[in-house]
Amino acid sequence: MPPASAGGPSLRGTLAEFGAISAKGIPKLSRLKSALEEADSHGLPEGVAELGKMYLGRIEDVSKEIDTLTLKIKAEGTSRPELRRLQTMPGVGPIIALAIDSFVPDMKSFRRGRDFSAWLGLVPKQHSSGGKDRLGKTSKMGQRDIRRLLISGAMAVLQWAQRSKKNIPIIHQTKPGPNALTACDIL
Repeated sequence: MPPASAGGPSLRGTLAEFGAISAKGIPKLSRLKSALEEADSHGLPEGVAELGKMYLGRIEDVSKEIDTLTLKIKAEGTSRPELRRLQTMPGVGPIIALAIDSFVPDMKSFRRGRDFSAWLGLVPKQHSSGGKDRLGKTSKMGQRDIRRLLISGAMAVLQWAQRSKKNIPIIHQTKPGPNALTACDIL
């Protein structure tokens, strides 16, 4: 049996071969659940119905565990003042705040924001010669996990700004997607 995260697509694919079709997403599995409960009327073989019920049970268990963990993360994110302060930044929620708090050394060890950016790997490579500065692509040599979380949060802010037609003065998006993040100074 595949991992629980693959349960939904596997269940949809298996039941689609027998004519029970559902849209993507965990909330949309209710249609497949009803098809499994009425397996005889949908012409599903008994083995397929049992396998589908196993998948649904696993998906429900994992969904409950995710909900429990989400509540714990939210409770932890509101319990400490430094985590609440981190969450005031656009695109930073409880998960990113907990990751920063857990993995980043004491902020007093960084003299300025650029040092923290270098630790994350968000500064450009330098190819300088003869007093002329040439800055290249982002080095990506720092802490990968937190950098990815911050970039995904910044992408969420960009998408929100585009959907709601908000004009954020910092963002001058000249390139699509994550390339725009490296071109502007969000973080």
